[in-house]
Order: sequence, then C-alpha cells, then structure tokens
Amino acid sequence: MIIEFVSSSGLVLDHKRFDATTIKIGRAYDNDLIVHDPHVDALHLKLSYDSEREGFWYEDLNSVNGTQLFRSKENRHRKVPANFVCSGDTLCVGKTRLKIRSREQDVPAAVKISAWDKFLTLCGNIWFVAIQCILLIALETYSLFIGDPRPDKLGSKFLEAIDVLFLIIAYSLVWAFIARVQKSEPRLLVHASLICSYLLLVSFIDLVKPIFYFNFQLVHFSAFIEWVLDSALLFLIIWSSLYLATELKKVLRFLMAALLPFGFLLSLVVNVIQRPEFRSTPNYDSLVVAPRWQWREGIDRDSYITNTAELYQEVDAEPGLELENEALKVDVELVAPLQEPEENVEESN
Repeated sequence: MIIEFVSSSGLVLDHKRFDATTIKIGRAYDNDLIVHDPHVDALHLKLSYDSEREGFWYEDLNSVNGTQLFRSKENRHRKVPANFVCSGDTLCVGKTRLKIRSREQDVPAAVKISAWDKFLTLCGNIWFVAIQCILLIALETYSLFIGDPRPDKLGSKFLEAIDVLFLIIAYSLVWAFIARVQKSEPRLLVHASLICSYLLLVSFIDLVKPIFYFNFQLVHFSAFIEWVLDSALLFLIIWSSLYLATELKKVLRFLMAALLPFGFLLSLVVNVIQRPEFRSTPNYDSLVVAPRWQWREGIDRDSYITNTAELYQEVDAEPGLELENEALKVDVELVAPLQEPEENVEESN
C-alpha cells in the first residue's frame, strides 16, 4: 500500500510505501508510519489490506480525537462498510490527512505543459524582470516630467519613480509567502514580472488614452473604458498569481480574482449615483492633445460660429429657460442704477 500525506486542498506533500499487509499508524516511534502531529495518539489506528475486496480496513485504537474517513468522488457510489477504505479515500488523524492508495490503482496520463506555463517560466528570467523594471522607471519618470516639465526637477522625478520598485518587491514577497504556506514553489521572479507587466500597461494606457479619447470622441465614456481596462488587467494579474501560488479550483480562483474588479465596479456605481449636479466633464486632460496626435480634421472659423449659434438657440428654446432669462434681466435693471459712473464718484469725494 501507498500512503500519501496531503493538504486540505488535495496537494500531495509526501508519500510512504509499505510491503506489509497490516501497519500501525501513530506518533510513537515503534509504529510503521510515524505522524508528527500533537493531535495524534501514540498508537492511533491500524490499517489492514483486504485482497478480496481490493481495499483496506481501518481500526481506530481508542484515540482521543478519533479517525475520520472522507470518500473520494470515484468511491462515493460504492456500497461498502463504514470502516472500509477504498483506494483513493482519505483518513484524517488529528489534523493530518492520509490518502490511501493501492499499488494496482491506475495512474492517469501525464499532463502536457501548457503554453501559459511556458510563458510564465520565461517571465521568471532575471534579465526579463530587469528590462521591465528599467522600462517602468523610465515611463514613470516621463509621465511625471510631462506634468511638470522643468529640467531641474528631472532628478527628483526619477527618485519618485523609483518608489514603484518597493511595490514590486512587496507584491512578490506576499505571493511567495502564500506559495510557501501552500507548499508550492515561491517563484518570486515570476510574480515580480507579472506586477511589472501590469504597471507597465497601466502607465502606457495613462499616456495614450487622451489621444484615443480626443480622436475617437470617447471622452464621455472615459470612466467606463478606464474601469473595463483596469478591471481586466487587475483580474488577469491576480488570477495568474493565484494560479502560481495556490492549488485552488478554477471556479474558486476565478471568484477570488474577481473580488477587486467587482469592488471597483461598486465604487463606480456609487459615484454615478452620488455624483453632484455639476460634473467637471469632459476631463480637461482628455481634451488637450498635441497637434501631431490630432488625427481627426478640425472645422473652420465660420462653421464653428454657425454650430455654436445653433446650439445656443436650441438651449435657449428649452422650456423653463425664458423665466430664468427674464429674472436675469430684472436683476440687471435693479443693479444698473446703483452703479454710478466713475466721474460722479470722484466729484462726490
């Protein structure tokens, strides 16, 4: 028989092989399988192989915490006694999980390494991470310099851009720690490469989005577009880190990766609901674009005046505005007599 030490998620941590048909399991050193778990008795249980049934019988030896049996999906439909263990079932002794295997059990075929895994392995090269960090610092420095284009401040902008390295290191260390807890490979450089790629894309999008907003007239949809892009990138980066550091199922991994994007969606909805009557839109930064990046053609002066006049007439013709205009005229008539000419004021002085 083969006994595997597995985690709560089913990850195999270690395994032992036994030729005997009956073994004793416990914390004492005279057992066939020694379990270093303070919640396990010195002599916890006995496990015996049944060749006729092609399974195992387990007997709990009056342990303090008992022994729990968890059936595998393949064995749940089988009608067997309560203390009979089929190959693939798991016994929980204390806080340790032992999966029982038979030598005759079929082993599934090897899974081919996917293109995604190969790509992540490539991202773990130190030269790739270094190039990404250099590009990110240069891009951040350029973005800061555009906001305050003074050559004497370029050094301070560079030092400010270097702060992004601390974010990269912190993100990588957190996921490497999670991977260690899950008994997986830390892959520190891969996580660093992922967060670098995310920050590079975000910085590049911040630089080019005014060009697209201006030329494709998407200014009024800027908030929605930015949410879609940020959420998609954030979901991808968290999903990749979860894929590398944990053994979670696909559905659970998807739900956890979608938590932050869903939070952004809620904040966007709240801002739309609670937005004030006056909104400073469209964004000024989305309207100011250098002439060399203006792809759509402009209009001449006469056309601009004609379009503006038509727009003013449409707004002025809306119901409810006539009363406001009359009120403004009354205010002007009341205030005008109070404003004496400057010559009369000097004479009175």
